[in-house]
Parts: sequence; structure tokens; C-alpha cells
Amino acid sequence: MNVILLTRVSSTTDRQDVDRQITELSQFCERMDWQVVDAIRAKVSATKVRIALRTDIKALVSAVETHKPHKVVVTEISRAARDPRELDWIIDYLRSENVSLFLKNFKVESIPDEASQVGVSSLVFAVVKELAKMETDQLSLRIKSGQEHARRQGRNPGRPTGSMSNEDILAKYPRVVKRLKESPGLNDGEIARLCQISVNTVAKVRKAFGSVS
Repeated sequence: MNVILLTRVSSTTDRQDVDRQITELSQFCERMDWQVVDAIRAKVSATKVRIALRTDIKALVSAVETHKPHKVVVTEISRAARDPRELDWIIDYLRSENVSLFLKNFKVESIPDEASQVGVSSLVFAVVKELAKMETDQLSLRIKSGQEHARRQGRNPGRPTGSMSNEDILAKYPRVVKRLKESPGLNDGEIARLCQISVNTVAKVRKAFGSVS
């Protein structure tokens, strides 16, 4: 059985990477005797970047069309999406290709046949999607609470004085913006090499591009 791994972390810096997810999923698939035909690696926020702009989803669509897998495997549901509507889009797309989305942490999967998308699997997915939304809402509340606490202590929780706006960043790096528009499949390292700038700078521009697009 052929499968594709879908991995993602929210930070675009070197603070996080997907290596743990890749290792965990690869070992699991080996135990299940599933053949990994591709692995999608992404550093992108699932809350700040719309699904239409997420490079990992574009790469997933391309990989599904190329490899025709049976399943797409994630460690847990938020690695695919946090917004229930975006998650529904992913599941519906995979279903149209007769592919299921498998959640390793719960050992459940969507049912690729729309006619049979009922029963326990459907119910579990509905619950898991709602839990993912609640987690996102709680994260937002914690951030706002932290900002209010900083203000009460006389500290500025916002952007540091002198920092650049998203528009300023995009205006400063037009070559990177051009690559992001014309070659969305390129990763940060490839764009950095082509534009002769650092990977962190490309990540900063990609984040600004996703925020204003």
C-alpha cells in the first residue's frame, strides 16, 4: 500500500523542523508495511496563510496526482489544517482522488468513498476537527492574554519600534516575491540560492507575502 507523508511546523525559522514527524511516521508506516512514496515537508502557519497559498498543499496535490497513493498520513489533524473548512477541502479533494487521510495519533482515517462517508469514522473526524478548532481558539486566547499582561507591565507586545511592515519587506525583496509568484513549488533553500540571499530572509519574505496576498 502506497502512502504519502504530510508534515508541517508553523515556524519558518530554524527553531522548528519536521524531522521528528518524518521519523515517527516513517517508523509507523514500516510497522504497518506501508510503502512511503513521497514526503511533504513544510514550514508554514496553518492559521496565518490561506490554504490556497500553502506550498505544502500545492505539493500534496502534485504528489497525489503523480503517485496515486492509497493514503496521506499525518501525525495528527492540525498538521493538515486547523480550520475545519480547510480540512474539509483537503478531505474532499483526497476523496475525489480515492485517497484517505490517516491520523496516526487516533489511528483513524477518512473514508475515500463518498457514498460510505458515514458511521464511526465520520463521527470521529467531526469530533477531532472540533478539537483542533478549540485548540486554535485557545492558542489565540493565550496570545491575547499574554499581550494584555505585557501592557499592564508597561511593555509593548507589538512589533518592535523600527521593524519593517509586510509591505516594506516585499518592496525590499522584489526578486524573492517574483519567485514566490512564478514558481510556488520552490522551497526556501532553492529561492535563497537563486536570489543569493539567506534562507531566513526568504522565509521572512514568504511570511509577509502570505499575509498580504
